[in-house]
Amino acid sequence: MLPDHGFGLAAHADYGYGATGDRRKVLLWSRSPWSAVDRVGDEALPGGRYVSGVTQGTRYAGVCVPLRDAHVRTGRRDREPWEDHRRYLDALHGVVRTHAAAPEPLVVLGDLNQRVPRYRQPPDVYAALQRVLAEGLACPTADDADWVRGQIDHVLVGAEVETLDVVALPRFDPDGLRLSDHDGLVVETLLRRSAGPSPRR
Repeated sequence: MLPDHGFGLAAHADYGYGATGDRRKVLLWSRSPWSAVDRVGDEALPGGRYVSGVTQGTRYAGVCVPLRDAHVRTGRRDREPWEDHRRYLDALHGVVRTHAAAPEPLVVLGDLNQRVPRYRQPPDVYAALQRVLAEGLACPTADDADWVRGQIDHVLVGAEVETLDVVALPRFDPDGLRLSDHDGLVVETLLRRSAGPSPRR
């Protein structure tokens, strides 16, 4: 899916269900090199589901929050529903707080496995996500936008990042071929505090 040029940044291979070749849960790409790369975030985060780095002066954190039933009926089978999901968000809250206090603007993006605003997820699970958002992040990909319903992949932006446009990429092509089990997103942003580079996608 990625161009041959540019710079990719991948999470660790093992995300709790065994490493499978080159498969990764989280992958970031930029036209420019990455610095200050972090594939751990917090030791409490399940491995293989987080990677972040700084490119073009902005910190991007790619996430994949575990499903409701992660390791409940498959995998290790040692969890209750939403248990790994809550643990991830609790740890991510601290990671985001640290990044939000840093000088670089912050963008958090990926599979949150929750709808925004709350739909059917338990109130305490949604509250854990809201604590992450409360660290100065907005969610321009929330379900109240006209173009989306049921979106669980989101882009969260800090106060210094202005959202210019959000476009959905359907999971089916025009002929009805299923391309993915998720809809894609194109989010165009611009730094507020300086002219900086041209808008980013």
